[in-house]
Amino acid sequence: MTNPNPSRITSAMWRMWTERPVSNWLLGGIYAPKPGYHSSRSENQARWPGNYSIRVSLDKQGPSDKAAAIDYTMSDSEMRRRTRYLAEAAARNDPRLAAVREFYGTLDSRTVFGRIKDSRNGPWRSSTSDNSHLWHIHISVFRAYTDKWDELRPILSVLAGESLEDWLSDEGQDQAEGGIIMLPRKGDKGEHVEVIQRMLVAVGHDTVRPGGDAKTRYDGVYGEGTAAAVNAFRARFGVEPANRVSPWMYYQLIRAVGALGPTTEI
Repeated sequence: MTNPNPSRITSAMWRMWTERPVSNWLLGGIYAPKPGYHSSRSENQARWPGNYSIRVSLDKQGPSDKAAAIDYTMSDSEMRRRTRYLAEAAARNDPRLAAVREFYGTLDSRTVFGRIKDSRNGPWRSSTSDNSHLWHIHISVFRAYTDKWDELRPILSVLAGESLEDWLSDEGQDQAEGGIIMLPRKGDKGEHVEVIQRMLVAVGHDTVRPGGDAKTRYDGVYGEGTAAAVNAFRARFGVEPANRVSPWMYYQLIRAVGALGPTTEI
């Protein structure tokens, strides 16, 4: 999917959509010409001076012409689940939400739940918004980070239901040098992806990409086919989807392949 409005939406903010943890969510919107984070800082300054979205220090930084919010539309059960992940992360001041200014959703499908903070490290406080947030989750990010994927990427980990411990472990693995294998994430290419593809196929999860043929099964590209296989394997353990192979999943893959016996070829 191509960014429909690159003059208003950064590549990093668009990846918040394309790399969403659940494929059947709908995009409620990123840029919109209205007061607040869905529009740019310069637009707010010109049309709605004094708006809360341009007051704090981190909102006076970053691109002046880009949107800083995203809405994910989803089912009632998904709304409750994903809002709970955000609420629990905010309650423990999870560092993965450092770039988040505010979020809104619902925990019970009847009332809107919201939290807001003024700096990277909080503290979070209650905030309210309209009833449209009973069917879409709204996330505003500090404008300083709208073009910084490394700041936005951890938010998707929270939405996916990944634990902080797994995420920290995964990040450490990604940054390590000289390891046995580099654990891949969506978008990666290389032999380390092919290894995971072969393991997934061996345990019953085909990695052929949509519209592809058998040649794409072990092509070393972490695209939609591999992503579907990764999440199907995770679902066997009741674990939420993710856009990466975590250390926990790699361990479970090794166990699953090992259980097939020494003659299994991967």
